[in-house]
Amino acid sequence: MAKKYKFLTDEQVESFMRDGYIKLEGAFSKEKAEAWKQDAWIRLDMDPNDMSTWNREWINMPVIRSEKIEDFSPVAWGAMLELIGGIERLRMDRDSWGDNFIVNLGTPETHNAEPPHPRDLDAWHCDGDSYKHFLDSPEVALLMIPLFSKVESKGGCTFISPDATTKIIEFLRDHPEGVGGGDGAPWKPTPGEMVKASHQFIECTGEPGDVFLCHPLMMHTKSQNNTRVPRFMINPWAALNEPHKFKRDNTDDYSLVELKTLKELGRTPEEGYDFRATTERKAAPSKRHGIQAEWKRQELERLARAGIVPRVISTLVS
Repeated sequence: MAKKYKFLTDEQVESFMRDGYIKLEGAFSKEKAEAWKQDAWIRLDMDPNDMSTWNREWINMPVIRSEKIEDFSPVAWGAMLELIGGIERLRMDRDSWGDNFIVNLGTPETHNAEPPHPRDLDAWHCDGDSYKHFLDSPEVALLMIPLFSKVESKGGCTFISPDATTKIIEFLRDHPEGVGGGDGAPWKPTPGEMVKASHQFIECTGEPGDVFLCHPLMMHTKSQNNTRVPRFMINPWAALNEPHKFKRDNTDDYSLVELKTLKELGRTPEEGYDFRATTERKAAPSKRHGIQAEWKRQELERLARAGIVPRVISTLVS
């Protein structure tokens, strides 16, 4: 009998096992989304009604405030835990979301232009720039994309590519020495080169409050905002206490993420896959943390000048 879940429906489980992602519509309220970004334009030092002040196309903002996912979106919290295998596997410093919005404002040059084909976008990657990537890496256990503004086609959405993700999984299987993350070998081919042969490209469009939950190795990229309607989202991820396990004695103990990985490797749960990293796992601070620390200082100064003093300032860094 197929395993039953409290939050995930049978259709969502089937969708995740087929495509590597699910979309939760209305996982938190539009009112909560609006409240969280009510002072975002002050932080950005831009006028939402004057495009001439939009002097950056794409901004990865620092965290000012954060909230436990369980309180912010119980639906997303429950689905996340069921995908990664339960709360006991979650690294508990990754149990919150912050207001570190990723803002896409577009440019005058691309306004109303026809966008490039998704495979020609230049920022394809799987998350994790601060550690060496292995097939079983615990640092990113689930990629999450909560939307804080309405995002329509050609409106600067995140693109994901399920079949390119399969290529990443196969690549990491064949490179147990790990890649990237400081002292790791470079990606050869690069994720951008891998995506050239892909045929599945999904625009993560939706309403404020919608949340996409994706396999941790889901290939994704930013895109052009040809509409210049401001796009706000965040890009948090879950992390595990220990690496994924692709060979378990009890097949009921696999997480859905592990089962999806096994499927892409052509293995049944009973066969499993005995992956073993052949070099040391290493992490290095992301270069963006230092940059965002300075941005955070500047944003807090702007808020103070506007008479806004956050009651609690988050210690999250990404």
